[in-house]
Amino acid sequence: MDRGKKAKEITIMSFIINILLSAGKLFVGYLGRSGALVADGIHSLSDLVTDIIVFISIKITQKPADEKHNYGHGKVEIVATVLVSVALFIAGFSIGKDGIEDLIGFFRGEAAESPALAVILVAAASLVVKEILFRFTMKTGKETGSEVLIANAWHQRSDALSSLGVLLGAGGAWLLGNDFAFLDSAAQIIVSLFIFRAAYKILIPNLGQLADAAIDEEEIEQIRKMLDKNTNILDYHHLRTRHIGSLHAVDVHILVNPELNISDAHDISTIVECELKGMLGFDCFASIHIEPYDAIQRIDTLDN
Repeated sequence: MDRGKKAKEITIMSFIINILLSAGKLFVGYLGRSGALVADGIHSLSDLVTDIIVFISIKITQKPADEKHNYGHGKVEIVATVLVSVALFIAGFSIGKDGIEDLIGFFRGEAAESPALAVILVAAASLVVKEILFRFTMKTGKETGSEVLIANAWHQRSDALSSLGVLLGAGGAWLLGNDFAFLDSAAQIIVSLFIFRAAYKILIPNLGQLADAAIDEEEIEQIRKMLDKNTNILDYHHLRTRHIGSLHAVDVHILVNPELNISDAHDISTIVECELKGMLGFDCFASIHIEPYDAIQRIDTLDN
């Protein structure tokens, strides 16, 4: 509940800030003759959409497991993260497309005016605010283990980079005059490339999680070391892992002394489960299957 509360608080704060920023950018960009700032304002509007997606996904993932969702609703968070990355791709494409069109128009002789000073001031303010928001969102995402918050943080960073591009492009055009007004459009194109990169880095690993990809190799190695150190485990096999949103799921078959009674064998599996939860989080799903060691030996003998 504390995890969900922190995530919702930072998302609501982000939503309010993005409303103010998008309105300010669109208004000043239109009046100040800056296509880059208008595009940046549209990018901030896309942040509003992703904030809504993030907020809804957090509410859903907080629901407890039920008869239809025995492992909870963690996958919703991964789906939401993928949607955020898709929104980033769309924003990057839109900003890049507009920048290319404006740049082509400029070199074809279409009239272009340098942006007003207000454009530079708004871009500078947006850069500072969005960078601060990025750091707060990223910090909360890491503290809560929320992939969707981390993805949204990178969306905030892409908006900060967008504002930086506007600041450099519009600032250069304002300082150098109308002959260099194309710098404003060039800034849009550069910004779009940064946005594409951020979207790609978010999308690929989360697509893997949707396909039940294993958890990080470092964490798997920690699990193997823990199993190897347990002297009651004579061997193990079928170690399988996957993500369920921000949670981990681990399945493993452990081989124990066949002369142990059921109670002692169960105690061993309980210890392994507790160690997994201590390593991967209390909410980790751990399934420990107990087998007698000689059973595998008999199977190997028959196979040979």
